[in-house]
Amino acid sequence: MNRKIYLLRYMLNIMITVLVFYSWLHMVFRGGGTLSSRGISSLKYYTVLSNLFSGLTALLFLSGRCRTLMPFLKLTSAVSITLTFLTVLFFLGPVFGYGAMYYGDNLWFHMVTPLLCILEYLTGERWHPEIRVRLRTLIPTILYGIGYTLHIFSGAPGADWYGFFRGGMVSGILIYIVLCLAVYITGVILTKTADFLHRS
Repeated sequence: MNRKIYLLRYMLNIMITVLVFYSWLHMVFRGGGTLSSRGISSLKYYTVLSNLFSGLTALLFLSGRCRTLMPFLKLTSAVSITLTFLTVLFFLGPVFGYGAMYYGDNLWFHMVTPLLCILEYLTGERWHPEIRVRLRTLIPTILYGIGYTLHIFSGAPGADWYGFFRGGMVSGILIYIVLCLAVYITGVILTKTADFLHRS
């Protein structure tokens, strides 16, 4: 890999790591804001989990560990956090207001870190995963969807904090299908774009 590109990736991974863990700890101890919770309950949000996954992946990159798995981890974290970015842009923003979605820690979680992760992935090495490998990048989103749905079935107050099931169970399931498709398509776009940029 070109030394300048590697240094750029290194700096981007430092920024991602610092921003993710600073923002999360700030949320844990200070809270505040729409779709934000103090303490361990902050981990109920896909936004927080996808950011933490990206932060941990960036930290592993910086440590030089998991080299064999790194292309898969980078793609999975990139598509997961891009889903956060797209969901806020096209669904949560119109529902809760863009001012709330891009205020305080939400600005870092919903916009800045996702964009940094996308940029970092596009500057990375070329990788051509098979379809079955691409499908595995859906695992975090599918697992979260299962947990979220089961929590709604529990009947706990405010269980549908994202409002996916406001239109009923069928609309909620359809939203999950769309989200999974978005994750897969995002993976295709990211890998093909990275390949194009490296060939340019």
